[in-house]
Amino acid sequence: LLISLIIYNIFFIKKIVYVDNLKVFNEFKMTKELIKTGDKVLLKQKRELDSLYSILNTSVNETTKKITVEKIIEQKQIIEDFQKNYSSINSNRIWNRINDYLKEFSKENSYDLVIGFQTSDGLFYGKEELDVTNEAVKYVNNKYEGLK
Repeated sequence: LLISLIIYNIFFIKKIVYVDNLKVFNEFKMTKELIKTGDKVLLKQKRELDSLYSILNTSVNETTKKITVEKIIEQKQIIEDFQKNYSSINSNRIWNRINDYLKEFSKENSYDLVIGFQTSDGLFYGKEELDVTNEAVKYVNNKYEGLK
């Protein structure tokens, strides 16, 4: 399969480039906005948890302590669920948007093949001039902001 891909590339593909997926993801404005939004929600939830601990520490009534402990357990679960689900759901939304934008980016620049990689795997070497990561980041951010 790899050999046939190389042969195909030699004869038919004119322009091959690559992008660092992780850099595009991390520098995408949608990613940054959703992280900021998630951090605000998480901070609010942690403040609620802190207030419950405060009630627990100042309470002398055993019934109040028991109810507060139950609320603490519930609030910890809410925080854990939020962290797990928020990241997963939004990661998919972000990647879908990036993929759509990068398809347009590829067409507008007449790229025949765009290889995505993460620094930890996949791409062992690529000429610097074939790295269009910075251009891709700029493009996806402009598209996201409605500038293109």
